[in-house]
Amino acid sequence: METLREAETRAGRMLTRNEILKVVAGRMKVYKIPMNFTRWGG
Repeated sequence: METLREAETRAGRMLTRNEILKVVAGRMKVYKIPMNFTRWGG
């Protein structure tokens, strides 16, 4: 959340969904978390 807040502060606005996904993907890469998304139909 802190990383997202900082990105929004730098942008001077709320981030779009795609911008948030880019930030999250970058952090996942840093922590070596696989990016396998599974649909949930619950």
